[in-house]
Amino acid sequence: MLKRAMLESASFIGIMLALDVLAIPIDLLTHRPILNGLITNFVQSSNRATLLGSILAVAIGCWLVLTLIIWFFLSLNHNLAKHDYKK
Repeated sequence: MLKRAMLESASFIGIMLALDVLAIPIDLLTHRPILNGLITNFVQSSNRATLLGSILAVAIGCWLVLTLIIWFFLSLNHNLAKHDYKK
């Protein structure tokens, strides 16, 4: 069940990243920063390794929290399904 939660959270993050990439033309048309300024911060950063490390740490942390939330709800669903009345 944990493996399923990990896969579902990874696919959710992948879908959100794909939607962010698809929104880049809209950001350019409305003169907003691309990916909320992430690209600009990376290009202008004096220490790119630290910035990349912090971005990866935040992404892994968000993935872990999302995995735990999905795992909780999958476990809850599984445990409640065991108590369903069957004829």
